[in-house]
Amino acid sequence: MEDAATAKQRRVWQRAAPGYDRMIARPERGLLAGSREWIGERARGRVLEVAIGTGRSLPFYAEGTALTGLDLSPAMLDVARERADGLGLAPELVEGDAERLPFPDASFDAVVCV
Repeated sequence: MEDAATAKQRRVWQRAAPGYDRMIARPERGLLAGSREWIGERARGRVLEVAIGTGRSLPFYAEGTALTGLDLSPAMLDVARERADGLGLAPELVEGDAERLPFPDASFDAVVCV
């Protein structure tokens, strides 16, 4: 059962999903420049990206990375799926709460959150 705070966050990110890429583009060119690339170069093997959002990190993971993306918002995951399809990638994209990960212990070699 989802608590009220989590439900509120889900609603916030559901509404933000369509415009998220435009909203985050400027900070990523400045303060966050290179962050996604830096993480993508280092994460190897079975990788869980918590709060994958619209999948802006997808292009930066090394070939052969078995990526699972988790996000609270189905709308964010829809955008991430479109991005993955456009890149010819097939990550596992899972709706879920980072406070209650729906995976067994030791499922991943690396866990990231960009």
